[in-house]
Amino acid sequence: MPATVEVPVACVLDVAKDDKAGETVGAAVMTAAVAAARRMAQPGDTVLLAPAGASFDQFTGYADRGEAFATAVRAVIR
Repeated sequence: MPATVEVPVACVLDVAKDDKAGETVGAAVMTAAVAAARRMAQPGDTVLLAPAGASFDQFTGYADRGEAFATAVRAVIR
């Protein structure tokens, strides 16, 4: 029987206080999500970007979203 593992989920909402969505808002959301994941992660953990839906209101596409994640992670591990 497989072991059950409780996986913490970092939810980051309402970063933008206005209706102006764009790359800046997307980058801010990603930075906040990575910061939350860093606080929750233990040594040896893996942090995975697994969006629950499209984010065309914040990024130009999946590659842009992935690059924002990589940029936020690189900033944290320096």
